Amino acid sequence: MVGRPTKPRARAIHPCCKRVDTRILPAMNEIQKNRTRALVYWGAALLSLLLGYLDLWRGGETIAPILLVLGYVVLVPLAILKG
Repeated sequence: MVGRPTKPRARAIHPCCKRVDTRILPAMNEIQKNRTRALVYWGAALLSLLLGYLDLWRGGETIAPILLVLGYVVLVPLAILKG
């Protein structure tokens, strides 16, 4: 795809001297942290929506709307923005 960044390699090796380029490694660690954080937000959103719909299915009228609003209004947009 055009414009989509490629997945970084685990080790960045300089092409001329076959040394590890240490300038790239901290940036790669930051990318991994951001990806993990986004997955945590998506997992929390999915869990909130699942619990909300399960409570709604069993007839809940208080907790279900709170969980659904939390999932759709807070966690899903947060996961999109952090991803």
